[in-house]
Amino acid sequence: MTSEPQRRVLVVDDERDFGEMLGILLTRDGYSVEYVSRATDGLKRLERGDIDIVICDVTMPTMN
Repeated sequence: MTSEPQRRVLVVDDERDFGEMLGILLTRDGYSVEYVSRATDGLKRLERGDIDIVICDVTMPTMN
């Protein structure tokens, strides 16, 4: 049996507790998760590629 490739999720949220909790839950469901707390860091991470899903807070302190 061939396993599916692990999906890579980027979580962007300025509320660290929420972002990390979401990361834990997604990891338990088999996703590979990266968490950043600043929108600019999320954009930089996306530039590198290989992210399948982005979960992002829409109201961030320095960028919406």
